[in-house]
Amino acid sequence: VVGTFFSLWLTQQGIENGMTAAEALAIAGPLFGMIQLCALVWAPVMGFITDRMNRLTAVSIGLTVAGSGYLLMSQVGDPFSSEIYPAAVLLGMGETSVIVSVGALIGQEATGKYRGSIVGVFGQMGGFGILATTLIGGYLFDGIGRTAPFVMMGLLNFVLLAAALYVRSTNPGPEQQGTSPEIAE
Repeated sequence: VVGTFFSLWLTQQGIENGMTAAEALAIAGPLFGMIQLCALVWAPVMGFITDRMNRLTAVSIGLTVAGSGYLLMSQVGDPFSSEIYPAAVLLGMGETSVIVSVGALIGQEATGKYRGSIVGVFGQMGGFGILATTLIGGYLFDGIGRTAPFVMMGLLNFVLLAAALYVRSTNPGPEQQGTSPEIAE
């Protein structure tokens, strides 16, 4: 959603503001880069956090940050104003928080001789999810507004958070202390 709709939003907004598409993209590119830089810088921090707690708790934290980032981005009125910076930082942190924490969870739970198959299906479902959210996000972008895909993603993250909290409450699982002993199997 970020890769597809962020640049499209800024391009269309820029054209409405009297810019050319190239001028709008010249602004969108560095902002998108900032989101990705925040994700890159935050990834080791989230890895450190994830390694020291229950994996589902870490996923819940990641979903909270991501959902908040998407919803904050959806509230930005003018993407060319300074109000976009906090949203961009939180969105980058949220994206990588989910990726890192879910990767750790799948690595912990997919043990034994079926690990490769489980991780493969996990990746395939992620691809289907990207296709579906891009399709639905496109309809929302055209039908409701430019920030509607961000609202959709924020709400989806919070729905997944509710599911994660439910699973965490019904099956607490192990608490992590230090590095992952499961990897050594």
